[in-house]
Amino acid sequence: MAGMLSKRADRALETTDFLGSYLLQALGNAYNPIDNPKGIVNLGTVENKTCEDLWIKKIVLQDGVTGILNAAALAIGDEGDTILCVTPSFGRFRNDIEDVAGVRFYEVPMFEERDKGDAAEFHLNVIEKYYRKAIDEGHNVRGLILCNPQNPTGKVYSKQEVGTLLKFCARKKIHILVDEIFALSCHEKTKFTSVLQCDIPDPSRTHFMWGFSKDLSLSGFRCGMLYSKNARLINHLRKSSAYGTISAPTQIMLNAIISDTEWLDRVYLPTYRKRLQENLEFIRGWLKRHSIPFYCGSAGGFIWVNLTKFLPKKTYEEELALFERLLKGGLYICPGKEMFSPYPGWFRITFSVQKDRLAEGLRRIENKILSTWL
Repeated sequence: MAGMLSKRADRALETTDFLGSYLLQALGNAYNPIDNPKGIVNLGTVENKTCEDLWIKKIVLQDGVTGILNAAALAIGDEGDTILCVTPSFGRFRNDIEDVAGVRFYEVPMFEERDKGDAAEFHLNVIEKYYRKAIDEGHNVRGLILCNPQNPTGKVYSKQEVGTLLKFCARKKIHILVDEIFALSCHEKTKFTSVLQCDIPDPSRTHFMWGFSKDLSLSGFRCGMLYSKNARLINHLRKSSAYGTISAPTQIMLNAIISDTEWLDRVYLPTYRKRLQENLEFIRGWLKRHSIPFYCGSAGGFIWVNLTKFLPKKTYEEELALFERLLKGGLYICPGKEMFSPYPGWFRITFSVQKDRLAEGLRRIENKILSTWL
């Protein structure tokens, strides 16, 4: 009923929730090779399942920078203000800053549709262009979100690129929120440089975020963190943290985990990266055998795949139709529109799962698309 809820709540309810429509369907009929072999294989959600068996021996397992980003948006922007975001990106970023804080999400496309080279190459001139465009449209730009390594492309930004962006934000006097939730998920001996290792020209507007869910396979613990030298921001987050407190037992367990540096360095991280690399090589080989183009960065448990040739028309409507066809065939992957892809037909496929599930998911692509297309 109109007027029953706040304008903020009404606006959120009017927005189509992709996860609410489809992910719950996938989770409600989850594939299990023994108990539910005809269930849906989930290669759409980015969870690190490759080393779940190792954690089970260490502690009971079961995700979270969402709350941190929401709190940060509430702190740095008033309702109606704008935060830029380098895209494609994690689809929930829009919800994280819009649904509660009412801060507007503004896309800065950094991905180019091409088969060779670095399709997610850093372009400061593009960021400058979209910043000016937002200002010309009347937006009050308060900040910028950078996911590094990037989701869904796996792009790892260099120290020089991050430094250039830090200088840009400092010049414009806007905040930069750097989400490094895949910092430890690099493969192919990639050198990752955290924003905290860079020369920071404006420390009071530079904020680092990380969580336990991806790198450490601890999605269910729902623990994210923000590091900043802005004392006023930290004090505000401390006050608002009462609405999303992490229980003391959870904090104790997580502290014990990250304190066991010997086990992390000698057992978990080497095993995780080895399995991640094996699965990456497996899916890259499969894509090459089937002549399916893809962009593969050097981090993350996912690959950015071009399924455009399977669309009758190159539209987002046809992309959704292909997604639904795969879902009916028992496979959940993430369509590019939900990741703010500027081009229809791109999908993110998660490979940081058990290898048998990855193989089963790819087999279902063969059954539902390749067998009828060839």
